Amino acid sequence: ALVVCTLAVVGLLAPRASGQTFTWNGTADGSWSDASNPGPWVGGLVPVSGPGTIVQFNANGAVTYSATNDLSDNPFILNQLNFNTTSSGLVTINNFNPFGFGGTNPGINMTGTGSVLIQNLSAGFVFDTTTPFNIGGTGTGTLTIGGDTDNPVLSGAGNVNVNFATVGNATTPNLRIGNLAAAVGWNGSLNIQSGYVMANRPGGDAIGSSTIIS
Repeated sequence: ALVVCTLAVVGLLAPRASGQTFTWNGTADGSWSDASNPGPWVGGLVPVSGPGTIVQFNANGAVTYSATNDLSDNPFILNQLNFNTTSSGLVTINNFNPFGFGGTNPGINMTGTGSVLIQNLSAGFVFDTTTPFNIGGTGTGTLTIGGDTDNPVLSGAGNVNVNFATVGNATTPNLRIGNLAAAVGWNGSLNIQSGYVMANRPGGDAIGSSTIIS
């Protein structure tokens, strides 16, 4: 008699889930959707939008790269956006849809001496502030939000708190930021608790009718 055995195959790959840390391992330009392994993401794990998601970018030496979020989530929600860079080169994060935050103690954390640029390639908002968030850390590099542009960088009505452990200066500010005018989308407050913040608009200061509290 012919006996046919059917075996169930169980996938060995862990599913992506909010609550994980997703670490960019690449040293060259790449896309967030690239799930190749080896590839830009450790383990080939592409970030998933969610209030527990932590996304980490590292760089050292003279490494410079652009990592473009080409995922469809609008906004892409995460808990923390972390930059650990000592590179003399610039780390650039591009998006087409804004980032938003969720979860406990959400925000952007800078460590190291390297500089970071976060910008929207479609001239849209870089961050959605529906959930208020923090910008800070122990790093001394400059974080630039929006690039050298008059385009609005924030939307919503949530507050953004700036709190760096080491205060920068006019040469190396902690934060450079684009257009914050309420007339173009943002009705929150920029609360500068500790840090050197500069406007990055070619057209003048960063503020229209939004509020800076320092």
